[in-house]
Amino acid sequence: MAGRCVIISGGDYSECLVPNSEDFVIACDKGLEWARKMDAKVDLLIGDFDSYLGDRPKELSTITLPHEKDDTDTHFAVKEAIKRGFDEIILTCAWGGRFDHAFANIQTCRFASENGLKVSLLDERVQFYFLTGGKNESIKIQKNEAMAVSLFALSDACSGVKISGTQYELEDASLTGDFPIGTSNEWEKAEAEFEIKEGTMMIVLSKM
Repeated sequence: MAGRCVIISGGDYSECLVPNSEDFVIACDKGLEWARKMDAKVDLLIGDFDSYLGDRPKELSTITLPHEKDDTDTHFAVKEAIKRGFDEIILTCAWGGRFDHAFANIQTCRFASENGLKVSLLDERVQFYFLTGGKNESIKIQKNEAMAVSLFALSDACSGVKISGTQYELEDASLTGDFPIGTSNEWEKAEAEFEIKEGTMMIVLSKM
């Protein structure tokens, strides 16, 4: 099933992305409350329901998870999206709140990227995009003057990194996970392009 899956998590509420009618929407626990707030239809509800205590429509397809488990609700939702064959995942309402939950969502996005999906995490304050060599190797991002753009290695090392359309460009460069040299680049053109040959890296747009 090629297509886009939008996962509404239980972090801070955000309307950076409101799903459209063609999206397959998974709400994670409190994400059901946020989906209702943005008037988004939900195709699947997943969670252990420790943060959402409201009513759950009987007709809504639901996967109830145990409280004691290895996967977070959002990570389980990403696995479910992969199993159903989607080729793009967008996480929303997945930032803010508890830092451990927010960082877990970063790791979950890395997992999705390394499984070959186009993946992003979107919020009004910060946006994350992920690239993995040999999987999804390039992305073009439109200039946003309100946001700084940074680049980080998520794997121990990234090679064959190319950046164009920014003030500080790279060609066949290497990045490592212990040196944040890619912090706070600036837009130079209307569109910036990022590429990678090996490793997994994260592109971050942060509101200034």
